[in-house]
Amino acid sequence: MLRPGGVLRLTTPDLARYLTGYATDDGFLAKHRRRLTTLGFGPPMPARPAFLVNQIFRCYGHQWIYDLDELRHVLTRAGFDPDRIRPCSYRQGARPDVADLDTAFRTDETVYVEADC
Repeated sequence: MLRPGGVLRLTTPDLARYLTGYATDDGFLAKHRRRLTTLGFGPPMPARPAFLVNQIFRCYGHQWIYDLDELRHVLTRAGFDPDRIRPCSYRQGARPDVADLDTAFRTDETVYVEADC
């Protein structure tokens, strides 16, 4: 529950970014694989694109993967005015003190959304 004037900021892996990487072979999935391998996250990762996409869905506790449209849908169902739901960028938003909580790790694969009441 938010008080009037409150801001909800959501950040989550962006389904659209993963599927674009899968469909276009633009190097995104290879970069993701190198980053997580270097950091020691998850199981050993073969370079197969389907494996990499499935890993983000399965290995990090996600129950659902969102894109901007899906976030708009669930926020509207939760009672937010659709006209007050907006995409944002890394560390950019209605309240700088809230946006400044974003972490630099994985900004290239994250969708940022704010909703206010």
